[in-house]
Amino acid sequence: MLRVIYIFAYILLNVYIILRTLRWFYYCHGMFGLWRFRIPYIIIVGGMASLVIVSFFLQESGKHYRLEHFSSQWFGVLFYIIFYVAVADLIRLLMKLFKLTPKGFFEKGRFVFVGGLVVIALIISTSIYGFIHVRDMKVVHYQASIEKPCEGIESLRIVMVADQHLGYTIGVRDMEKMAAMINARKPDLVCITGDIFDNNYNALDDSEGIMKAFKSIESTYGVYACWGNHDVKEPLFSGFSVNARGDAVRDPRMEQLLKDAGIQVLDDKVASVEDKFYVIGRLDYEKAGDGTSNRKDITQLTEGLDLSKPIIAIDHEPRELEEMEAAGVDIDLSGHTHGGQIFPMNLTNELIWENGWGIMQKGSMYSVVTSGIGVYGPAMRVFTDSEIVVMDVDFLPAS
Repeated sequence: MLRVIYIFAYILLNVYIILRTLRWFYYCHGMFGLWRFRIPYIIIVGGMASLVIVSFFLQESGKHYRLEHFSSQWFGVLFYIIFYVAVADLIRLLMKLFKLTPKGFFEKGRFVFVGGLVVIALIISTSIYGFIHVRDMKVVHYQASIEKPCEGIESLRIVMVADQHLGYTIGVRDMEKMAAMINARKPDLVCITGDIFDNNYNALDDSEGIMKAFKSIESTYGVYACWGNHDVKEPLFSGFSVNARGDAVRDPRMEQLLKDAGIQVLDDKVASVEDKFYVIGRLDYEKAGDGTSNRKDITQLTEGLDLSKPIIAIDHEPRELEEMEAAGVDIDLSGHTHGGQIFPMNLTNELIWENGWGIMQKGSMYSVVTSGIGVYGPAMRVFTDSEIVVMDVDFLPAS
């Protein structure tokens, strides 16, 4: 049923765009109102839009993966078409309402023509920027102090990455770049906080090369990871999950790739790192990946631990911050939000999450959320960055 809703909504959006652009063309010149122009235009635009639906139903193959990548790009453009047209309509409505322009001004052909050119310029420039900027990785630095001693360690450099979404958009070259950037920071601990894969293992461009890139990551105390809601087998529609089922299962090849790369995955498990500090990895809040919803409560994971030692948690979604702090967690590392990924979604990010991006203190605990490496849905980033987080932690005597 959810698939039908997605497809129906997508068709309606494309019909709306075709009708609006045809109206604009007509104002540009009367010849564009003729059917000998309209029919070819509808066929071309409708044909491009239909590739998204074709990709969704196409059996897995090289063509399917290329079409899925195209569909995520097209959806990004479609989003900005809708957004800028809606903004233009809102401006027009407000100006009419408050009588800021002469009567009939908005029906003049010259205004419609110029206004349409402005909207088209904004759509094209924003989309191109988003497509290019998506692969531009930044490094973000944070500082934290924990009032707990850590035996033999005065400070710890943690490098965190998340949301690689390996598959349709992000591939081996991106992972090689990421690994080189991580190693250049000389980390003591590396944490990967979920959504490593983009649902479909078969969409990886070079699984062996990706494994080697992960394996090349160097750190003093190792590389730890947890799973995210996309680290399961599910079909995508323009990059979006359409099943949204909690009982989705993980492709065993995902686990094997990380194992071969020497990455320790903590699925509701605790690692005592050289008896100096703990790393807790949680199963995803939405999709545990084993067909169940058997995610342990954080108190079950901290029970029996020496709470005088530093505790670092990796949890894909930045939820239950109060419960995490009360259970003795000192640092909670998360991803999932993508920092909103594209404008204007980045402006509403903080309305959805207590900590939608960046670092914040929750009592004595630090919550750190990264905007991630890869993308969800549209293969673009607008006013957010693909990033690697470097966090330098100082350990202080308890006061």
